[in-house]
Amino acid sequence: MLVHGSRPLLGCILATALGCTGTVTVPAPVQRDTGSSGGTTSNAAGTSGSSGAGAKSSGGSTSGSSGTTNDPTAEACAKQTGAALKVGRSRLSRLTRTQLDHTLRDLLGVAGSPSSALTPDETVGPFASNALAVVTDLIVEQHQELAAKVALDAQSRRAKITPCDLASGDACVKTFITTFGAKAYRRPLLDDEIAAYTALYGVGGTPDDGFRLVLEAMLQSPFFLYHADVGPTGTPSAMPVSLTSYELASRLSYFIWDSMPDQALFDLAAKDGLDDDATLRDQVTRMLADPRAKDAVPLFHLQWLDISAAQLGSLASAQPALAEAMLAEASDFSNHVILAGDGRLSTLFTAPYSYPRGALFDIYGLSKPASFTDGTQVMLDGTERAGLLTQAGFLVKHYRGDQEGSVVHRGITIRENLLCTPIDPPPANVMATPLPPVAGTTARDRFAAHETGSCAGCHTQMDPIGLAFENYDGLGRYRTTDGGVTIDASGEIVDGGDLTGSFTGVVELGQKLAQSRTVADCAATQWFRFALGRIEAPDDACTLKALHDGFAASGYDVRALITTLVLSDAFRHVRAIGTQEDMP
Repeated sequence: MLVHGSRPLLGCILATALGCTGTVTVPAPVQRDTGSSGGTTSNAAGTSGSSGAGAKSSGGSTSGSSGTTNDPTAEACAKQTGAALKVGRSRLSRLTRTQLDHTLRDLLGVAGSPSSALTPDETVGPFASNALAVVTDLIVEQHQELAAKVALDAQSRRAKITPCDLASGDACVKTFITTFGAKAYRRPLLDDEIAAYTALYGVGGTPDDGFRLVLEAMLQSPFFLYHADVGPTGTPSAMPVSLTSYELASRLSYFIWDSMPDQALFDLAAKDGLDDDATLRDQVTRMLADPRAKDAVPLFHLQWLDISAAQLGSLASAQPALAEAMLAEASDFSNHVILAGDGRLSTLFTAPYSYPRGALFDIYGLSKPASFTDGTQVMLDGTERAGLLTQAGFLVKHYRGDQEGSVVHRGITIRENLLCTPIDPPPANVMATPLPPVAGTTARDRFAAHETGSCAGCHTQMDPIGLAFENYDGLGRYRTTDGGVTIDASGEIVDGGDLTGSFTGVVELGQKLAQSRTVADCAATQWFRFALGRIEAPDDACTLKALHDGFAASGYDVRALITTLVLSDAFRHVRAIGTQEDMP
């Protein structure tokens, strides 16, 4: 059961509806203690303190990034050979909303997005990861209501979900609880868990109601709702320990599919078949070829660029079809590049094609090809558009209206999310006054005010990048004038390592990003954060160096990066407790 503080969520389930006069509780088994205090699963598996750089929760989110240019030298990492394994600490993390949706789909055939009824996920950097905030009464109630609704709806599909006819007797009931429970918990149930669920089934009185009660209870269990990675002892460790085969199977599936393991992964886990590099490589290849990879790959890119339906704001409310087309374009594009195309990071920034649909053809000034269907690749005008940064989803998300323009918002996203260079928030005493348009001026003229005074230090890192985006208006349409004045789309990257220098327009910016080791290292670090749901710590320094160097050696092939990440110490191990300092 999901618990909050020391208060059980589930006492007698649906007691009134079923005429139950007693109380049946399904306890979290003590043999699989997650290390939480007083039986709670509110925040972390016996952990406290920060989970690394940027892990300072404020309003459910963290700061954008930590720097990734402080890689240890090869010599420093070589000295670590033979020493104690170093892995950053992980918190106990609840399934994100998309992970819950995809798991319910694969476990029970649930369609749609039932998790939309839940409180929005926290973020770690740009990525969803429910590892920091305390579980509130509201969250508990939301999960209780969701579990009740899903279990009730599943009654009509009971024959497809159960391995036998529950009306046939106790043997089938035990088989159902054992087999379904192993999928829901993503590891075999313990004897006392089977006994508790069998007793709960009996409270229902009928196969339908017993089935529903078991589902409702399992869907509120911490072993369903959390990534309970603690290693073979079942208790949190201050030293890195190998994940169990079942934990590794789950970590792998939620990374590449954003969902639960399939039967092939469960079968490998059952025989400890995931403990060698060759098998893991084969599984990564197999899983990337599976249609479920088309859920996780665009999810990474949408979160990396800070785009979602909710984040498109008023556009999503006023023109939902257009907002959906923007999200679909970014998803189709990233899926093609990574899963069907050359897999190169550079292609994400420079490809002269995309996958527009609906009103995007008008916004892009394109004619719809004959016999066009959604998902068809369309060539672009390469002088105006190339890659993710010129797609409408990114441009609209980071636009803030004519008064503020989009200079700061587009610029800071490039700086933090693509260069992994955090920008400090403005001082509390700074009045962020919009800069109203003035006839005969452009955004460049208005934002010149940022070049002096106390704000100049940060704005010189953001504004010269954001000004290069001024060729795109609030809907992502290409323009050459602003207020009747010709737009100057020249830009500059200041203190950007190998990116430092000038450029003109976003197409040229994309070409610079595509050739940059700074951007490639940042992208590898962002994949690390996405895979593990946490910010890197000093103990991950050599894992990150291996990722960065391996990514470079592959020619910046993202599929090779994914494989290297899965084979890394940080991915295959867990350290659940202990202290660590933030990354520099």
